[in-house]
Amino acid sequence: MAAAIALPETAATVPLLAVLPPAEASFWAEERAELLADPVVVAARRAELGPPTVGGPRREFVLAVLRQLACGMASMRAPSPDIVVNGCFTLVKTAAPLELRFIVNAQPANAAFKEPFPLALPSPEHLGRLVAPGKWL
Repeated sequence: MAAAIALPETAATVPLLAVLPPAEASFWAEERAELLADPVVVAARRAELGPPTVGGPRREFVLAVLRQLACGMASMRAPSPDIVVNGCFTLVKTAAPLELRFIVNAQPANAAFKEPFPLALPSPEHLGRLVAPGKWL
């Protein structure tokens, strides 16, 4: 199953701070404790969610992570009390040949933050139309 997950040979990344307007880049350049939810709220949200799960055999999950590491889509870091463990699963992207879409269930991470301001986009397709300076394309 891990071999069927649709991944690029190398991850295409755009450094967020390099493409944001200066005021926004300055805001996001440092950790901001005011964005985190109260620890009591976080604990309640996480208790409601239950433990993170992996939708499939552990062996396939390990193989999927190894593939993500190899193409630069994931990295390892030392254990820390700030680490959040998310769940994941796959969905069929194409049936023949079988290609799977890897989905991260980021609800545990989202539970750690205050509720965001509402975002109103006419359609999600607008995200795909965002343009970055030429050197990031």
